[in-house]
Amino acid sequence: MAVIAAVLVVIVILVSYRNIKQKSRFQSLLHQARSKELAFINSHQIRRPLANILGLCSLTTDEQLTLAEIQQYFQQVYHQAKEMDDKLKEVEKKLNTQT
Repeated sequence: MAVIAAVLVVIVILVSYRNIKQKSRFQSLLHQARSKELAFINSHQIRRPLANILGLCSLTTDEQLTLAEIQQYFQQVYHQAKEMDDKLKEVEKKLNTQT
């Protein structure tokens, strides 16, 4: 009877160990997937508006600009900054849901 109990205890320990190892692997894969997603957002969705803002700023160095052109550039800068802010909020939200 003691042998059967010992075998059952060993089986329970092995099953528990396997479950813990699988859970750890799953969490690692999930972390990797979220990291890749955040890297994609950073490299594509946040850097694009930033590149647009930098391009617009370089256009404003032209001394021949009219007031209407300057206003249009600033509207575009605002639009791109707003888009970047939205994407950064999205990243923050994703980071907060990872915990």
